[in-house]
Amino acid sequence: MSAFELFQLLVDLAFLFLILLLLVGRSWRKGPAAAEERQAYAEMVSGLSTLIREMKETSATLEERITEKQVELRQSIAAAEEQVQRLKETSAGLSMPTAVPGVPAPRAPVREEESRGGRRAAAPAAYTAAPALEDDEEDRRARYRQAVDYAAKGWSAAEISRVTRLPRGEIDLLIRTRGRSG
Repeated sequence: MSAFELFQLLVDLAFLFLILLLLVGRSWRKGPAAAEERQAYAEMVSGLSTLIREMKETSATLEERITEKQVELRQSIAAAEEQVQRLKETSAGLSMPTAVPGVPAPRAPVREEESRGGRRAAAPAAYTAAPALEDDEEDRRARYRQAVDYAAKGWSAAEISRVTRLPRGEIDLLIRTRGRSG
């Protein structure tokens, strides 16, 4: 063995001895610092144990609540299905009302997609057919009353004019005067 290899072996042994001394010295250390370390470690283990126990309890509680809510939801669904079935049975025996002569058909609901920019869409063609009214005074008054009723329901002047067969200008005037008086 050469002198260099011998020197290298002595340096390696010295480092190994220092590392062992540090590792063993830490475990042999006595006094307040070692006691504090052991106490901190024990508190950490105790805190983690408490946290794990609380998490298990919370998990069990949540699982119970979820199970209860599932049961409630199933009961609600069953009740809703029963109601739907009863409605179907009830509506199966009913017939749809037919059109009454002299009375305009009800206006179809306006969907949001039919409405553009805050303006209402015109009523569908199936709901705009109005019976032919004679031009005597009583019929005209009835059409004006209808126009006022439709305006109160939010119909546009064009819809009212089409259904009542009154001129658009008269409908506009009715709507404006109705707004001032009522």
